[in-house]
Amino acid sequence: MKKRLTRTNQTKANPDKSQPSLNTSDGRWHLIARKAYELYEQRGHIDGHALEDWLKAEVVLNETTD
Repeated sequence: MKKRLTRTNQTKANPDKSQPSLNTSDGRWHLIARKAYELYEQRGHIDGHALEDWLKAEVVLNETTD
């Protein structure tokens, strides 16, 4: 029998502080969102690639901050 996920037994956020939170005060989430939107615009506003754009934006921003 499969166990049904509820709010009480879902996996909680990773408490590992080495991974940045998307809700950091440095505005990282907004930087990623802005870059992801730029990628969407460069593609000609074609839908269906939001996750790809987000992940690529993270990579690009990580490369520029390293």
